[in-house]
Order: sequence, then structure tokens, then C-alpha cells
Amino acid sequence: MKTLTRLRSYVNLKAPAPAYERRLIYVATRAHRAPPRKITKALDRRGVTLERRGYDWLLGQSVLPAATYVLTDFERLHSWYLEVLGKVHDRLTAAGLTVLNDPRGWLPRPALIRRLRAEGLSDFRCWLPAHGEMPEVFPCFLRTIASHRGTESAILRTMAEAEAALAASRSRGRPLSDLMFVEFAADQVDGAAAPPEEGHYQKDAAYMVGDRVVRALTVNETGWMAKRGTRNRGRPEDYARELAEMRDYPLTDTVRRVFDVAGLDFGRVDFGWKGGRMQVFEINTNPSIQFFPEHPSADRRKSESLMRANLADAFAALVPAPSDTSDTSEVEIRDLVPGKAWDGVTLNQP
Repeated sequence: MKTLTRLRSYVNLKAPAPAYERRLIYVATRAHRAPPRKITKALDRRGVTLERRGYDWLLGQSVLPAATYVLTDFERLHSWYLEVLGKVHDRLTAAGLTVLNDPRGWLPRPALIRRLRAEGLSDFRCWLPAHGEMPEVFPCFLRTIASHRGTESAILRTMAEAEAALAASRSRGRPLSDLMFVEFAADQVDGAAAPPEEGHYQKDAAYMVGDRVVRALTVNETGWMAKRGTRNRGRPEDYARELAEMRDYPLTDTVRRVFDVAGLDFGRVDFGWKGGRMQVFEINTNPSIQFFPEHPSADRRKSESLMRANLADAFAALVPAPSDTSDTSEVEIRDLVPGKAWDGVTLNQP
């Protein structure tokens, strides 16, 4: 485990910063750098260079090159990172650079759920065992808060099941501070409100990229935890709706409101539906962007192509033309990153 002080001497190259170009730097934890190569190639065709960088690189520099920055992966970062990154955010924006996502405004999952419910943008509740809270309604489930580890239990229908799930999770080593109960809030595609373990469920999603909203592909799943999708589970009418909304997305204004509450400029909001109302599950600040060019549905293939183009256009719009940039070629940050305060904090987050 290296301290930040040692790391700076290792990664901070002495070569002069390159001249300004249409440069987009996407910063995430080392093991979770996105977006995929297809977006990189699409941006190349639009005259924008996309660089994937880790926080070990960003915070190991004495100076940062002039570019557009997208800060991500807040769910996997220690609070010390968020504090220092907030200062870096301000230094870059003061130099006239565009930076998406101020980490100081980001809301962890429980806070986001509660704020969206208070704003009338979602209906379900959550409870934090670390605060002495247990579920007040059922069904619900237990999950971790950070790092996208997913659910810790099946659907829970009684307090006895909730208590057993919490005990089992803690016996597996999960810290109490990273556990939360979440009210189950999703109807099946056929409208059934009861939550059986199997059935056709959907997860909708949308990306926010600066001031642009891009409809994401819908996940069709056999099972209540819609995450990666079940092959051939979607119906023709599902893919037809998806394609129509790629061209004219009716939820654009609602998605903007959700991101305003969350204090974010970039990410992907995942949501389902209960009783005809949108239920926001989470906002992923470092979302996976998946493509399915070999999908058997022609409508899904068209949707995939449109989503890819829309995302590339949105990313490209963040980066000004060279003639529109300031004279800044690099921004000094050496005074923003403390030394001893970071001792023992690894920069290679899981």
C-alpha cells in the first residue's frame, strides 16, 4: 500500500504538458474504468480523444492537463477522496475547464432514496440498521450501500426473515454501516403487484451527460432483481417502445429533476415502475455501457445503434473546439493534495 506522497513521485512525469486538444478525461477507480472502446472509437470520429484514468493518476499529479473532466465512481471512494476531489473540481473550473460531477454534492444511496421520496419522485422507503432502523413495511430486501455489491437477501416478507437476513449478512463479514433494507417497489410487466421470485420484470434507465439525457436500453429479466437481463425475455412491443423512446424520450424532464436532486451532471439512473409511477433505484456515477449488436430483435439493434450515437454526441458536446478554449494548458494542484492525511489510504480501490 503506497501513500499518496510516494505515489506522486512515481507517476508524476516531468515532461511538459501537451498542447490543448479536444480531450476528454474520464476518471474512475482503477478496476472500473468506463466507458467501453466503442464509445472511444465513436468519439475519435467526432474529433475527441477519450482517456480513461484512475484516481491514482489524477491525485498523483502535480499539474493536470487542460481538458474536460468527468469524475465518477463516488460509490467506491473514501470520504477523504471526495473532500480533496472537491478542491480539485474547483481549481479546474476556476481555470475555465468543464468538470462533470462535484463530489461534495453527491448523495449516497440511502440519502438519495429519501430525498427523492420527499420530492415526490419515488415512493419506496429504506431503513438503516446502523441507525437502529428495521423495516416498517414488507416485502423488502437487504442490500449493501456502496460498491455495487448488490442484494444480500431474497425478498423478505416478515420481521423474522429480516432479522435472519441481517444476522446472516453480518456473519459473512458485511459491516453494519454498509447495510440497508429497501422496500420492494416493482410491478411485473403484466401488471402483477405481488413480488414472486420469478416473473418478467424490467429495469429502465437513462444517462445524464452534461445537459443531455440519453435513454438507455431496458433490461428484461426473469426474476425480481433486474440487472443484466435474460436472453430473449423481452417482447416485440417492449423493443418497439424502446426504439420510439430513443428518438423522443418522454421522461427527459423527469430525469433532469432526479439528477438535480442528486447533485450530479453525469451518471445513469436506474428505475422501475410500481402502480404506474417511476421508482428510482439508484444513480450509478460510473455506469457500465453495454451494447448488443447481435441481438435477434431488429428494433433492439436499432436502439443500440441510436444509444451509442446519442452518447457519443453527448460526450463530444462537452469538449469545446480548440478555438473556443482558454489559454490554459495545465492546472497546478500540488498544493491541494495532503501528504500525511493520506497515509494508509490505498489509491487502488476495489
